[in-house]
Amino acid sequence: YICRRDDRLRGRESDEIPALLKRTLIENGVSEDVIETIPDEQEAVQHALTACKPGDLLVVFADSLARTWKQIIYFEPEPGKGSESRSAEPVAAPFPLASGDPWQADSKLEVIHDERGVWLKSNDEPSD
Repeated sequence: YICRRDDRLRGRESDEIPALLKRTLIENGVSEDVIETIPDEQEAVQHALTACKPGDLLVVFADSLARTWKQIIYFEPEPGKGSESRSAEPVAAPFPLASGDPWQADSKLEVIHDERGVWLKSNDEPSD
């Protein structure tokens, strides 16, 4: 977990929200050794992208969506940090949908992920 603040502090100190997030995670059973505090959003995202290895799932809650999305899509891993095993080609990664899931009605969806992110793709043929 990487705890960070929003761009607008809303009258709080620079590290107040990350500290609150960290405390709440610990109170809910998360081990302190898996929590980092990096108050600046861009630094936090850079650290997370650098720390990820191929196959890891990274969830980013962004304050500035456009800025963060650009940071993600233009990210270049350092040589030797797993970049050689990353593929530019989309990779299908189907997963079972939970019973009662609203997407289940379609059941012709697959998860696609590539260097741009993750999305759902329908396998239905277009109808005339």
